[in-house]
Amino acid sequence: KLLVAVTALALMSSNAFAVVPEDVKGQSYEVAVSALIEKGIITGDTDGSFHPDSELTRAQACTIIVKAMNPPVDFSKTTNTNAFKDLTGYGWAAGYISYAVKTGVTNGYPDGTFRPGNPVTLNELLTMALRAADYSDEKLGGTWPSNYMTKADELKLLDAIPAPLPDKATKWMAAEITYSLLDEIVAAKIIPAKVQQVMSKVTDLASNYAKKLDGEFGDNHAALMASGQGRD
Repeated sequence: KLLVAVTALALMSSNAFAVVPEDVKGQSYEVAVSALIEKGIITGDTDGSFHPDSELTRAQACTIIVKAMNPPVDFSKTTNTNAFKDLTGYGWAAGYISYAVKTGVTNGYPDGTFRPGNPVTLNELLTMALRAADYSDEKLGGTWPSNYMTKADELKLLDAIPAPLPDKATKWMAAEITYSLLDEIVAAKIIPAKVQQVMSKVTDLASNYAKKLDGEFGDNHAALMASGQGRD
C-alpha cells in the first residue's frame, strides 16, 4: 500500500511539473517547451503563460543552456557576483553566467562587461548551445559565426525556424534548439577552457609521436588519435 501511495504521489508530482502553458499548446514547439519545463530547464512566466515570441536576453540564454548542462551546483541559490562589472540586478543569473564563461560556452566583452540585458542573437544562442554540446571553436574551425551556423544547419537545428532567419532569438527558439541538442549537451564532458588548452597540447604531442612509430602498431595509434577517440 505504501509503495502504491508513493508511486501515485510521484506521478502526480511529475504531472504537476509538466503543465503546458496555454500559449504553447498546439504549437510546433509544444513538445520541446513541455519537456524542458518538466526538467526545470525553462519556466513559464508568473501569469501562467510562456510568451514564446518574446525576445530572450543574454542572461536568460546563459541560464537555460547551463541548466541543460546539469551543473554540479544550483546557481539559483548562490551569490556569485562574477568578474563582470555590469551584473548589478542580475544576481539570479550571475552564477550561471560565471559557469558558462568558465566552461567556454560564452564570453564577455573586451571592456569587462557581459551585457546581460541585451537581446541574445540567434548566432549567440546557437553558439552557446553547440559549445555546451562540445562543439568547440577548434573542432569546427572557420570563423564565427558562419562555422557555428554551418554546424547548426548540419544538425538540422534551423529546420524549425522559418526563413528568413531572424537576428534575435525568441523563447520558443531557445526551447527548440536546447531540446534538440539536449542529449548531446548532457553527454558532453564540459571542461574548463584552460584545461582544454593543456589537453590539446598533450593530444598534439601524442599525435606527433604516434606518426613516428613504425609498422601496424604506429598506424593504429595514428588512426586512433585522428579519430578523436584518442583525445578521450
